[in-house]
Amino acid sequence: MQDDDVGNLADLNILPVYRRGRNDIAHDFYLPCMTCAAFYNRAVGYFHSAIYIIAWPSLRDFVQRGGKMRVICSPFLSPDDISALGEGYKARSEEDNTNRLCEEIEGMLANPHLHKPTRVLATLVAMGTIDFKIAFLQTNLRRGIGVFFMTRLEYLAIMMAILLYSRDL
Repeated sequence: MQDDDVGNLADLNILPVYRRGRNDIAHDFYLPCMTCAAFYNRAVGYFHSAIYIIAWPSLRDFVQRGGKMRVICSPFLSPDDISALGEGYKARSEEDNTNRLCEEIEGMLANPHLHKPTRVLATLVAMGTIDFKIAFLQTNLRRGIGVFFMTRLEYLAIMMAILLYSRDL
C-alpha cells in the first residue's frame, strides 16, 4: 500500500476525548480513522466479529486499499468466531480454500451491507489481511489499545479516552 492511497489524519475532525453516552465512538472516531488507515493494530479484552456489521463500509474500503490489521485478544471468543479463525488460518495453507474464500469476499465487497461477519473474519484471515494472536492474561483486560497507521510517519494511538496524535516522528 502506498502512502498516497490513504487519507490524511489532519483531514479528520478528531475530538481530544470521546466518552460513551456522549459520543458515538464507532461512527465519530473509529470508522473515520479506518477510512484513512493503512494499518490498524488493536489489543482488546474481548472480540466479536459482529463489529464488522457496524464497521463494514469503512472496513470494506480498508480491505480494498490493501490495509492490514493485527489483533491481540483474550481467549474469550464466541464458538462461531473460533471456528471462523480456524477456517481462515487453515485456508492459508490450502490454496483451493483460499481461492474460494477470496471469491466469497469479492462478492461481499461488492455489497454495501454485511450479513455474515464470521465469513468476513474467516476470509480476511485467509487472505492475510487480519492476523490474530490470543493472549492469556492473569487479570482481565478491560481497556482496549489501538493504533491506526495512516502512513509510515503519521499515526494515531488510542487508549480508552486518551488520544495521542503524532506527525512526522
